[in-house]
Amino acid sequence: MENNSNKTLVKILVLLLILGGISLFARYYIDWLWFKSLDFQNVFTITLVSRWALYALVFIIAFAFVFINLRLSKRNARPGPDDTIDMEDGEDVIYLHPEKTRFQGLLNHPMADWIFIVISLFVAFVVASTVGEKWVIVQQYLNRVPFAGSDPVFGKNIGFYFFNLSFYQFIYETLMFLLVFTTVIVGLLYLMDATAELFLMEWRKFTFAKAHFSVLLAMIFALKAWGYKLGMYSILFSPTGIVNGAGYTDVHARLLAYKILLVVALLVAAMIIVNLFVRRINWILYSIGAWIVLAIIFNGIYPALMQKFIVQPNEFNREKPYIERAINYTRMAYNLDKIENKQFDVDYNLTMQDIENNRPTIDNIRLWDWQPLQDTYKSLQELRLYYVFHDVDIDRYMVDGEYRQVMLSAREMEDMDRNEALDESAKTWVNQRLMFTHGYGVTMSPVAEVGEEGFPEFYLKDVPPRGDTNLKVTRPEIYFGERTDSYVIVNTKQKEFDYPKGATNTYTIYEGKNGVEINSFSRRLLFAWVLKDYKLIFSSDVHNQSQVLMKRNIN
Repeated sequence: MENNSNKTLVKILVLLLILGGISLFARYYIDWLWFKSLDFQNVFTITLVSRWALYALVFIIAFAFVFINLRLSKRNARPGPDDTIDMEDGEDVIYLHPEKTRFQGLLNHPMADWIFIVISLFVAFVVASTVGEKWVIVQQYLNRVPFAGSDPVFGKNIGFYFFNLSFYQFIYETLMFLLVFTTVIVGLLYLMDATAELFLMEWRKFTFAKAHFSVLLAMIFALKAWGYKLGMYSILFSPTGIVNGAGYTDVHARLLAYKILLVVALLVAAMIIVNLFVRRINWILYSIGAWIVLAIIFNGIYPALMQKFIVQPNEFNREKPYIERAINYTRMAYNLDKIENKQFDVDYNLTMQDIENNRPTIDNIRLWDWQPLQDTYKSLQELRLYYVFHDVDIDRYMVDGEYRQVMLSAREMEDMDRNEALDESAKTWVNQRLMFTHGYGVTMSPVAEVGEEGFPEFYLKDVPPRGDTNLKVTRPEIYFGERTDSYVIVNTKQKEFDYPKGATNTYTIYEGKNGVEINSFSRRLLFAWVLKDYKLIFSSDVHNQSQVLMKRNIN
C-alpha cells in the first residue's frame, strides 16, 4: 500500500514538472515570436540568456558553497578520544556523552547527505531568486564605458558610479547573504552537536568545529570591510544633506566613519584567524564588541553631532561648496554648462505692432484646459458606447502653412471587459477578440480658439476623420494605444468592425505586419495556453494566416 502511495506521489510530481516545463516553454516561445515580429528578437535573446545564465551561476556557486560547508561539519560528528573509553578487552566502548553521540550518529547516517543536498538546494534557490532581475546591472558592467569627467571627492571616473558601483554592491549583498546564511546553519549544527567548547567552555582545546566556524566568521568581517569601502563611494548619493549628494557631514563625518570601520572590520577578521593559534576567546569578544561600539559612535552619533553643532549653526557657509558642486555637475550632466548669456532689454510699453510682430506666439496661447476639453470631446465625438477618449495631449502641427499648437485625442476602442455601458450580451468572444479590434480616428482642435456656444473649433472630427484644413489622416485605425490592454486576433474569416456609417457599419481587414502569425495548430495550442483562452483552439474563424496582436498598450 505504501509503495503504491509513493508511486502515485512520484507520478504527480512528474506530471507537475512536465506541465511546468510546457508552461515555461510556451511563455518564452510566444514572447520570442512577439519580439521577432518587431525585429527585436536579439533583445529577447540577450535578456533571456543573461537572466538565466546569472541565475544558474549564482545557484551553482551558492549550492556548492553551502553543501561543502555542511559536509565539512560532519568531520566534527565522529566521536573523538575524549568522548569514549575503551574497555580492557578492546571490544567494548563506553560513550561518555551519549546525547552527543546520538546526534553524531544522525550526521553520519546515509540520509544526512541527502538532507544536506535539500538544504543546499533551498538556500541556492533563495539566493538565486534574489538576483533574477539583476542581469541588467551585470550587462551594464560588462558593457561599461568611461565618462568625460571625474567626481570631486574621490577623483574616480563618473562611469564608475553608473556601471561599477551598482555591480559591486550586487556582488557584496549576494555574498553577504550567502555567508551569513551558511554561517548560521553551520553554527546551529555545531551547537546541536553539543560542542559547547566551540564558544566558551573549552576554547583552548583545538577542534575542527572552531576552525571551521572561525573561518566563516572571519570571511563575514572581511566582506564587511569591503562593504564599508563601497559605502564610502555611496556617500555621493547621500539624500541627507541640503541637496542630493555628498554634503559637509557626509565628507567630514560619514567618510571618516567608513574608513575607521573598514580598518576595524579587517582587524576583527584577523583577530578571529589569529585566535585559532593563540586561543583567547576574550580577544574575539572584545574585538567584536569594539566594532559594535565604534559602529554606533561613528556611523550614528558622530555624524548627528556634527550636523547639529557644526553644520546647522553655519549651514550656508558649510554647505556652499557642496551646493556649488551639485549645481555645476548637474549643469554638466545636462550639457547646460555652455549656455551663452545675453542681455534682454525689457520694454513695458506694449503696442499693437508688438502683438502683430509676435502673432504666432499670441495665436498659440493655450486657452483650453485638458479636463473640460476631454469631457467636451466625449460628449460630442465619442459617437458610440464602445469608443473612448482616454486623455487629451498637446502637440504642434503645420496647419495651412502655420505652425499651430493643438490639443488632440485618439478615439480608442474601449476594452469590453471594463465597459460598463455595454450590455453583457454584446460582450461575446467574437466581438471582443475578432470583430471590435481597433479604435478609429482622432479629434483635434487649436488651443487658442473657441467656437460658437463655447465649443472648440475642430481641425479634425467625426468618422471618417474630416476637417477644413490641410490635415489628413490616411490610416485612422488604432490597434495600439493607451486603452488596448487585451489581445485581439486579426486576418480571420470574421471581418473587423471599422467604423459606424449611419444605420450600417463599415468593415475592414488588418493590413499591418506587426502581429504574430498563428501559422500552425501547435502554435495555436501554445497561444491558447499562454493567453488562457481555450476558445482560440476551437474557433472556425481563426486560420493559419491569422495574426495575434498582443502587448498593445503603448504606455
